[in-house]
Amino acid sequence: MEREIRKIGNDLQRETLPLVELAKWANSLDESSFVRLSSPDTKRAWQWSKELFPEDSLIDLQNRYERGDRIAVRVPISVREKNQPPRESFFDVFLYRDGSEQSGRPVFIREGIIVPDVRAPRTRGVRSLVMAEDEPIAAFLGNSENPAHTQWQKDGDNFRGKYVSGTADLQFVIRTVHELLNIRGRRECDDSKSCGRRDSYSAVL
Repeated sequence: MEREIRKIGNDLQRETLPLVELAKWANSLDESSFVRLSSPDTKRAWQWSKELFPEDSLIDLQNRYERGDRIAVRVPISVREKNQPPRESFFDVFLYRDGSEQSGRPVFIREGIIVPDVRAPRTRGVRSLVMAEDEPIAAFLGNSENPAHTQWQKDGDNFRGKYVSGTADLQFVIRTVHELLNIRGRRECDDSKSCGRRDSYSAVL
């Protein structure tokens, strides 16, 4: 596939080849290669915060990001279907800074299927994949998909009312890359007690 993309060249190569290479790298990793976050509070809707990160991991991740290294993050969660016991699960995030000024959305993959029109916030200068292969989170996301499997939607018949805090938890996944890229910015605001206007995508991890 990579050889064929290079033959075509132009915009296809520029847009597609980095993501193909990122996916190939992601599939080569073992569990020790991931930064594993703490699980959000299992009694509440999933929420992003710096407390999800292991001690000192933010500095390490920032240094790796600034060098342009590829980064793998595992996000543990607890899927809460109504009238059922919680089910522990996880999804993975792969990203790196590509040094460009291009703006784009993460690529979302559920059980090997690319879901192409997930309405996630755009990021600039970042290539990223969000992959959900573990069965509980894959089922959660699959139930939110429209019939064409192009979007994750909160109002679908298979999703609406099925989960405790389903809408908020779905947004947690959709906004993953955006939130990861802003954790450090929020930490700096907390430390300094003040923040001026800034590019929300320039501060990462």
